[in-house]
Amino acid sequence: GYETLTPEDVVIINRDGEVVEGKHIPSSELKVHTAIYNAYPEAGAVIHTHSIYASALAAMHQGVPAIIEDIVQIIGDRVECAENGKKAVLLANHGAVCWGKNLAEALLAAEILEKAAQIAVICAGTGNKVYELSCEDVDVMHDFYEKHYSKRQQGEE
Repeated sequence: GYETLTPEDVVIINRDGEVVEGKHIPSSELKVHTAIYNAYPEAGAVIHTHSIYASALAAMHQGVPAIIEDIVQIIGDRVECAENGKKAVLLANHGAVCWGKNLAEALLAAEILEKAAQIAVICAGTGNKVYELSCEDVDVMHDFYEKHYSKRQQGEE
């Protein structure tokens, strides 16, 4: 369980899926992790979750809409269900997978994905239309995050 997880429980693999560090057997989703590492050379960490709201949308084969600024800043746009992943993807009837340049960035993507999924599920429950951010706004916000805000958060700017 996540509540008892320690650093010793984390398994470190290389891009070929070979265990580099750790005493446990890698996740059953090892092929998903290695596919992400190989598709995105800048990826340094992958997190797979079964978070409640993202899983609810995945069970409905729906993505997480680009309705709040931090999802587009950090992930890059709406999150699709088992299609184009950007920094996150929902696995139909399963959960979510997020990646980042390091573990902190991958965890941030997973947290933001769950926040946006929760907001999307709440909005859907009202029966009202959900308005996604425009493509132009998505591009501007994500570009600013990548070039400036993410560096500020890491003390580089």
